[in-house]
Formats: sequence, structure tokens, C-alpha cells
Amino acid sequence: MLKTENEGWGFYGTMGGNAETAWDYAMSKLINITGKSEESVREFLDSTMGRHFADAVNDYLLGLELTSAIDAAIEEMMRWRNKFF
Repeated sequence: MLKTENEGWGFYGTMGGNAETAWDYAMSKLINITGKSEESVREFLDSTMGRHFADAVNDYLLGLELTSAIDAAIEEMMRWRNKFF
């Protein structure tokens, strides 16, 4: 599994203390759901859109545990799939 190239920003930087666990889970789920390459998913997560995705995950963390929050944010994101993938 590819690691972030943007530890300070994007998804990884926005996830703070949950970054490493969240990264691995999100990478795996997004690759599986979208069928995109690891490189494409890493590019998305490292981008500004990855930061927005992490913001959604953090919002869901107010009521859910980490993996469920990521799943909920992915479900939300997939409604707008054409914008991202």
C-alpha cells in the first residue's frame, strides 16, 4: 500500500492523530470501490479534495468510530463520484 507524499496537508495531514490508521483503511476501501490504481487514490487523498474528504470523515467521527466514519464519508463522496474519479 502506497504511503502519503503529503504528510502536512491533504487527507493525511487533516486526519491528525488518526492519520496512519485512517490512511491505510481509506486507501484500501477507495481502491476497492473505485477500481482505481493506488497511485490515483494516493493522488486524490494527497490533494485538496483529500483534505475535504478528511473533513467529512472528521465530521462523522462526532458520532461514529473511525472505520465507520470513513465508510460514511466514502458513501457521501460516491454520490458525487463524477467530480472525483
